[in-house]
This record gives sequence, structure tokens and C-alpha cells, in this order.
Amino acid sequence: MNASGATELLANLAPEGGNATSAPRLLGRVGDRAIFRARPEGSNFARLYAHRAGDAGVEPLGTAFEMGGATDGIETLAVFSERLVLARFSTGTIPLYATDGLPGNSTRLFAEGDPDAVADLGPHAQVGDVLMFVGRIGNDPALYRTDGTAAGTFQIPGTMGPIALDMDLVAEGQEVAFLRETAPETYDVSIYNVPSAQLQPFATLIASGPKSITLLGLLGDELLYFDEPTAFKRSATSGSSVALGTASINSAFQRERLGNRVVWTGRVFDATPIGGSLDLLYSSDGTAGQIETLLDVRAPELWSVDSGLQVVDDRLYLIARETSGKSALWRTDGTPA
Repeated sequence: MNASGATELLANLAPEGGNATSAPRLLGRVGDRAIFRARPEGSNFARLYAHRAGDAGVEPLGTAFEMGGATDGIETLAVFSERLVLARFSTGTIPLYATDGLPGNSTRLFAEGDPDAVADLGPHAQVGDVLMFVGRIGNDPALYRTDGTAAGTFQIPGTMGPIALDMDLVAEGQEVAFLRETAPETYDVSIYNVPSAQLQPFATLIASGPKSITLLGLLGDELLYFDEPTAFKRSATSGSSVALGTASINSAFQRERLGNRVVWTGRVFDATPIGGSLDLLYSSDGTAGQIETLLDVRAPELWSVDSGLQVVDDRLYLIARETSGKSALWRTDGTPA
């Protein structure tokens, strides 16, 4: 088959002289190489492969990336200028890997038996060519960073506490706001500056009830957060929290910065006649009393947000699904229609 024009066949997903592959999934691109995972025919293990622009085929990246039988359990955590950072979700520890797309150049970021290897992976955010993430060892979560090398993957000192129960993080610019629950309904927030590797205390937040606090985003020196059912902002200078408005949701997730606003998805539990959950889309520029509802799943029709929020230039894109099963692509600038 010869293809031409703007849409063309690049390669068959089988290594040169090798067997066919199944369950393929594109993971990302490094330079001129597209990285994907697939399971070779007759094998129970998924492996990583690369396709280089201009080549007719693909090549395996080595047996170090045999990913076990759960081929869907591989997630791209970060796309750096020279490598991808990947996680394989399984029982026990969660191996983290980095690859530059060249055979033999793949790295496991935590060695086998490393006492810092995480058993559970929480929220994560990319800041330039550094990935910040929450990892859990046993029952103790902590803040980590990695630059995609084994030497540059480590736990941030002072972020693991013996009674830390819940953690969250959001990133903006070169900084990460890091939240951890230090006692029931009590949360400490710190700001970690990635270039300087400095961790500074920001505030202590008291939840209104036995629900966790969720960080929404950083706007300058202000932190937006959600404490069911109200969104707040907390200034680094005033030291006090100001209510932005009420959002009739049970949880907040899928947060993105869009210009001078923060956009997030809210979920309402047991909101349908059959007990299912529904999603709404909100935004705020930090002005008290002005939380904007961008997409209300209850009027005129019922929707859920199927995919993550993706910002392209000055617009945010998402896929929303009607209860009938139909899906639609939406775009917003962060303000109501």
C-alpha cells in the first residue's frame, strides 16, 4: 500500500523480521522517534518499540521493558526534551522507567529492592524537564522529583510525615504547591521551587468536615483549593482564606491553568436515577463570588467528562459524553457561553 498526501501509513507495528503485535498504544514522542507499547504475538508481555521518522518499520527498545501481562497498565508521566518517563502499574512497587527511544538506552529509575521505590503513585505534574510526583511507601506518602535519570530521582527531604494521610499537588511556572494531611481535617501546604530545590511553608488549612481538601491551582501568590462544597483562595501575604463560591459537587479533579483562570472538573455522586455520577466543569480567576459553571451535566442533558483536559494555545479541549453514549468535543476559553 502506497500512501501520499497529508494522511499516510507510516509503519506496520511489528519489528523487522519479528512477529505481529497486539494491544498497541502510543506513549509519546522523543525527537524524531515515536514510542509505543505492544505485546508481541504469542507473548504475555508488553514491550516498548520506537518508530523513527523516515523509517519503514519499528524496532524494540530491549527486554528491560517487558511490562507483564497487564498491557493497559503503562502510563506516560512526562515527556521531556530528550526522554519519556513511564510507570507500570502492578501489585507491589510501581516501576518507573525512562527512555530516549534508542535500543539499550532505557533506564529503570528505582533499582530492584530500592527502599525508596514507590508502591503507590499519586498526583504528578511536569515542570520543564522535571517530573514532580507523590509516591507512597507503605502507608507513608512523600513528594518526589525525577529528571528521567536514576541519579536525579529522589524523595524531597522533609515531605514524609509519620501521620501523613493524604497528599495533593499542583504546579504553576517553576513552583509546585504540595499539600499533606498532618492530622484529621488538618492540612499543611508548602511551595517547592524546582530550580532552587527549596521547600517553603505556605499555610495550614482546616477542612470543614471529614472530607479531603483538593488543590485547584496557583494564581500568582494565591492558592485556589476546594473544601466541599466551597472553593476558596488563600493568599501568601494575607494568611487568610476567602470563599470564592459554592460548587454543588462532591469532589474536584482534572485541574488546568488557562490564562488567568483555573478550570476544573467537579463530580456529583449518585446524581442519576440509577445512582451514577455526573461531571460539571467550573472555572475561577480568584474573584470572590465568581465561580463560573462552564458545562452543567444536568441541564439540558446529562454528561460525563471522558478524557483529561487539554490546553492548546489559549483554549481548553475536552470530550464529554451524553448518557445515551454519544460523545462530543468541547472547547472553552474559561468563560461561560
